[in-house]
Amino acid sequence: MGRMARMASPGHPTVVGDIQLDPSRAAFHGPSRSLILADLHLGYEWVQRSRGHLLPLAQPDDTAARIRALVKHWDARCVVVLGDLVHGKAGIQGVRAALEQVLRARPGLEWRLVLGNHDRGLGSVLRALAIDGVTWGDTWREAGWMGVHGDVWPEAAPGERVLSGHEHPSVDVGRPGMGEVRVPAFVVGERGIILPAFSPWAAGSVVGRRPMMGEWARRLGVTSYVACMGHRLLEIPAARLGNGPPASPR
Repeated sequence: MGRMARMASPGHPTVVGDIQLDPSRAAFHGPSRSLILADLHLGYEWVQRSRGHLLPLAQPDDTAARIRALVKHWDARCVVVLGDLVHGKAGIQGVRAALEQVLRARPGLEWRLVLGNHDRGLGSVLRALAIDGVTWGDTWREAGWMGVHGDVWPEAAPGERVLSGHEHPSVDVGRPGMGEVRVPAFVVGERGIILPAFSPWAAGSVVGRRPMMGEWARRLGVTSYVACMGHRLLEIPAARLGNGPPASPR
């Protein structure tokens, strides 16, 4: 990426206020010991099969194991999911099984679930599961941060910064004709942070190729992109990639 990009040192993730970014496509809020994820899209294969798309089911879902590893690494007491916990129709047996496996991945862990546009009807399934420590709603708030999914404009308080998902941001790194690689990325802006999708199925909305989907993301005031490069983070100034045509402030 040349002189305009900077590789973060191993073991020293980028810090935005009191939010630390992790190359495993997660964030950590130290004061509340909260691990923050977005867009798990659990049961993606099962939902697609219910729609007539015969995706293979042979590949095991390692989401629960990835979360356990991150919880242990950060010594988190709570996991916050910023929407699209499931891909849809949580009543489908395969989706429900994947959901229960994740929520029971570590006994005693608290879960704060922000419902996204794919999570319609999820509340009734969560009530039926009745897992201790699991709560859900439209937002998460902690020490000057507001967590939302990002599909609608967030009603943040003055001075409150926003964490969101929904966009599945990714960037192309490398040089044209020399082997470009598409990787998930955080979008860091004046108003908050957009997290990459935690789901391995999320293809990603490629930064610089088209504007972000939602109004909130387009008006974030982007300052940099932070690409997830294996065990490292690569910081890329916003001027290098852009995020589509500028929008007037709201």
